[in-house]
Amino acid sequence: MAVFLGVFGAAALVMGCGGGGDDALTKAEFTKQANGICKELLSDAEAEMSAWSKSKEKNAEGEQVNAQGETVSEIMGGYYTTKAERLGELNPPEAEQDQFDEMLAALDRAIEEGEETPERFVSGSKSLEEVGAASTELGLECNS
Repeated sequence: MAVFLGVFGAAALVMGCGGGGDDALTKAEFTKQANGICKELLSDAEAEMSAWSKSKEKNAEGEQVNAQGETVSEIMGGYYTTKAERLGELNPPEAEQDQFDEMLAALDRAIEEGEETPERFVSGSKSLEEVGAASTELGLECNS
């Protein structure tokens, strides 16, 4: 859990940095890069979930875990944290900055909610719905 919280702190730091300025991406570059990140991370998460679903291992609490000892909530928590970090490194066009910041803030809230109640990473939350809505408004395919 300490590692997970450390990664979360790094994500929060990254999200506070980016955006604006002279090196902002064009809309097309931003969309391509953001969608590429989301597609790559979703593919990785799906592979991890597939391996988890085939695992017969259990942790001390009797929860199914993968070979690394991670529960489904921990796998998804890592997915959302990495997503926040990677997307937070992008510098969207100025016209998209506010909406992008709102999407990252919703993702940050979803991560916080998941830390408090890990099942929310799997069952969903209002914050994850907000991430999906903001993603759609930005023309991104980062809804999951």
